[in-house]
Amino acid sequence: MENPRRITDLPLEVLDLIFSNLSQLSNKVRLAQADEKLGKAFAYHSRNNYRRLSPNGRLSPELWVILIMECGPTIEELVCDRRSLAWNDLIAQAVVNYCPNLKLVSICLYRSGRVSAEAFLKQMKNKLTSVTIDQQDHFAATILGAVAEITELKKFSFMGNVDENVYHLQKLVALEKLEIEHIYYRDEPSVNLLQICASQRNLRELSVVKIEIMPFEENNSTTARSLNIWRYNILGVIWRTISSNLF
Repeated sequence: MENPRRITDLPLEVLDLIFSNLSQLSNKVRLAQADEKLGKAFAYHSRNNYRRLSPNGRLSPELWVILIMECGPTIEELVCDRRSLAWNDLIAQAVVNYCPNLKLVSICLYRSGRVSAEAFLKQMKNKLTSVTIDQQDHFAATILGAVAEITELKKFSFMGNVDENVYHLQKLVALEKLEIEHIYYRDEPSVNLLQICASQRNLRELSVVKIEIMPFEENNSTTARSLNIWRYNILGVIWRTISSNLF
């Protein structure tokens, strides 16, 4: 009597069709979880569908981890915005472990997730080129210290509580685009923008919102030299601020 064939005996092309006939993502991931070959078949079926990963309520965090384990090498962007699940330690660690090609991360940051998010950025500092932080609660922006360790960062956007931690950003010498927005209407913090940007020779786009820019002291020769270099290097600068004393 012949041994009955199992689903895992089927070629990838046939397993791909089976996954295609499952309408619910949760059912696909549970099937992928059942066997190593089925996991590979799910990755084959998914192809580049999860290049931009935005974990939401379609799966539990545990199932998102399974998806990341199988599709990790194809994931290049992690987006945890207001429409996604809140920042989750399980998902974040899975991305660290299985996503070697991650380049972009966008984080909707609450007080409860700030320690985990800072640790994540430090662990991924040699991979990321674009980071967006959307801070929701009023707390110190210590995460900017972690961002400052991402030395090859090209694009950074921060919406949140602009405090003294903003000066960590002067370490980002490879930046090409920088956006800073203070989100609290009761105050407009004063920021020495030159101190932050003078070393960012590749900066091409700059946007500041609800921040008072401290006046530049051009009588200092070193400051004046840095200011002139900065003026010439920025090709397109966007200013959105009520301060009028930039120069």
